[in-house]
Amino acid sequence: FISKKNFKNVVFLYISVLTFIYFSNLDIVGNFRISEIINYNTEITGTSLSNRLNSLYPEVIQSMSKLELIFGKGHVGVAFIADQDFSRDYKSLESQYLDTLFRVGLLGLLVNMIILLIGIYYTYKILKTNLNSDLDYIFQGSVAWQIAVLFHGITVETTRFSLYSLFYFLFLGIISEFYNRCGLKKNNSHK
Repeated sequence: FISKKNFKNVVFLYISVLTFIYFSNLDIVGNFRISEIINYNTEITGTSLSNRLNSLYPEVIQSMSKLELIFGKGHVGVAFIADQDFSRDYKSLESQYLDTLFRVGLLGLLVNMIILLIGIYYTYKILKTNLNSDLDYIFQGSVAWQIAVLFHGITVETTRFSLYSLFYFLFLGIISEFYNRCGLKKNNSHK
């Protein structure tokens, strides 16, 4: 997105957007919840980030034994745990990583992260070795999309939702097929 060729266009785009925001009198702090981010560590009740960081996340981690931290609770979500005090208050853990840790422990979280990072790695590798310049935009967008999934998973249970997971893993299958096809072409051309 930011390259020597497009630098002037990107700067113009940023200036245009900032000018529009300035003259349209948009409530940036309110609309983008900036005050919530700034005041996350104080005991402000009612803000999502404050409730997560000060209540939900610590309570969930404290509720797990050492063995459960490694192996999880056996794919059981927080809404189905009847003997925990916090299960009455929370029906969702509001984080892909915390939900994975809760359900399948550190081992499952490690496998989940490996899958996400391998997808990004191979998509980037295809982007760098791709000879068809018409497909570069697709691979650039897919690398950016997968990185966005990593960050989005901090506050949303992304791949837990079946439709999202279906499209994500279909995409990884397509990338894998394309990578293998390109790899086979390279091996055949060297013979």
